[in-house]
Amino acid sequence: VSPRHDESKVDVTEIYSGPRVAPQAPRYGLKPGSSIDLTTCDEYGRPWDLSLPVMQKHARKRIQQERPTLLIGSIMCRDFCQMMRINWPRMPAHEKVRRLQQARAHLAFVCSLYLEQARNSRYFLHEQPQQATSWEEPCVQRLVKVTKAEKLLIHMCQYGMTTITPDQRTLPVKK
Repeated sequence: VSPRHDESKVDVTEIYSGPRVAPQAPRYGLKPGSSIDLTTCDEYGRPWDLSLPVMQKHARKRIQQERPTLLIGSIMCRDFCQMMRINWPRMPAHEKVRRLQQARAHLAFVCSLYLEQARNSRYFLHEQPQQATSWEEPCVQRLVKVTKAEKLLIHMCQYGMTTITPDQRTLPVKK
């Protein structure tokens, strides 16, 4: 689907991501949008706590106003990662249920934003590790089916993404 560039106010907006991609946009002649994340604040100085329905509504309105050509979602994959398959049996059942409910709520919210992007002939990028169990979640499966989205494997280390180890070494990220 070809985006309606004339209707987009910005080229790229990030959600569940601190300022990573949007600040780099001008280097490529692109107009940056917001970086909506718990580590950033809205125009009133409130952290973007997307676990709160009021902040989700505010974020949705901001994205609707910006009409980004590309919406990048980098939802936390902690509770969907491979290591959790090892940790879940060691955790009290009620804690696993609570954490998965929260993680699924965030995932459902971001998928609803992606669907809105697609309905408006704009793009989305869902950034998650290849082995994350979030790819198996019903809302992601519906998203892929409805939008005919493609899943691509890209190793971010080739774009310079790094991480700092506990002993302060910088290593490339395979994400």
